[in-house]
Amino acid sequence: MRHWRGRMPGGAFLGCVATQGLAVLAAVLAAVDRQDWLARAALAAFCLGLLLYVAAFFRFDLHEVVGGAGDHWVAGGALSISALAGSKLTASPVWSGSAHTALRTVTLAALALSLVWYVVLLTAELRHPRPRYDIRRWATVFPLGMTSTACLSVADPAGIAWLVPLGEVLLWIAVAAWLFTFSVLVASHLTARRTPAP
Repeated sequence: MRHWRGRMPGGAFLGCVATQGLAVLAAVLAAVDRQDWLARAALAAFCLGLLLYVAAFFRFDLHEVVGGAGDHWVAGGALSISALAGSKLTASPVWSGSAHTALRTVTLAALALSLVWYVVLLTAELRHPRPRYDIRRWATVFPLGMTSTACLSVADPAGIAWLVPLGEVLLWIAVAAWLFTFSVLVASHLTARRTPAP
């Protein structure tokens, strides 16, 4: 965060991603070991991650959507991992009543916003193609996979069955993106080896 400034690329959202990753881990371990304190730690990390997302969003350069090299997709992926963390917390028996309802609502809002980002970013990619390979394209693959995982994970605790087929479709898109990015990586390396040095 010390390096944050105005007009940041998608990497600005990595603070949120890392924090929500800890929230997911703590929530999963809390469920396995039945440790309420871990569930509370997961909730604290979840809330902090959402605050970091808001802080990053106000520093994110929205021009990246039409011209970014790939890491701009983390803007949506950070919300997807937030929804994943929320789904693990929502499924926990530690939270009931109004706390459970609030967690479910925030989780669904995070998932809905991540799906909106998905549509916006995909539309921008189709309207403004970026055919050249860039290592930051792997930061596109992660959010695609995370959005599908979030849909699949949120479906059961939120009680929304149609998220499962949606998550499965998005999973195949993520697999295709991985295969495409890997093939372009290999092709770019082969081309670089054949190109004589000046």
